[in-house]
Amino acid sequence: MKIPVLLLGSREDEMCRKDLAQEYGEVAALIPNAAIRIFEQGGHPAIRISGNSQ
Repeated sequence: MKIPVLLLGSREDEMCRKDLAQEYGEVAALIPNAAIRIFEQGGHPAIRISGNSQ
């Protein structure tokens, strides 16, 4: 890939592996211009975690 890639994740995401940072590090090592940002808090981005269902 020639474009920058950003790997995002959260340590609180129950759908991700506990070694997410290690896994992302291994993936980023294979991709030029890759960056990693792991948040301390937050759920799975694909799931709406707000109590408001509207």
